[in-house]
Amino acid sequence: DPENQEVLLTVSELHLQGGQFFESVQTLNRAAQLAASEDAGKAIFLYEKILKVDPENIDGMAALAELYARQKMDARAQEYHFKAGKKFFEKGNFVKSYMHLSTVTQQDPANRAANMMILQTLIRLSDFDEALVHWQSMSRGDHETDPELLRYKADILM
Repeated sequence: DPENQEVLLTVSELHLQGGQFFESVQTLNRAAQLAASEDAGKAIFLYEKILKVDPENIDGMAALAELYARQKMDARAQEYHFKAGKKFFEKGNFVKSYMHLSTVTQQDPANRAANMMILQTLIRLSDFDEALVHWQSMSRGDHETDPELLRYKADILM
């Protein structure tokens, strides 16, 4: 039964025991998607399990970010929004990267790592006007002469 979470978990475990990691993750992902609408706690457990089998699973990271946010577990949500944003950036999906990273900076405007990645993302998206606004907001005070930020200004203005 493709809708039975317990069956899916058993099938996933069998795939894992047989060395079929991709199939295991796919089956776990299906179970987690089903659980997400009914039981966020169970869905979190399943997505965490997915990341143990496949630590680079972007969809699992993104799902955990949303599930933790729904559960008001803000620190964990931020952690997974950042991980997903970074991974989407590495994969070249700059729109999704921006979406996750901006969620991080909404909660923590001083998060330098997320802000720097947003700046890089905006440059890659050729959104130079928004990149300049973001750069200016980051370059205030002690950061006016930050060498890394100055390099990005050159990229924005070229």
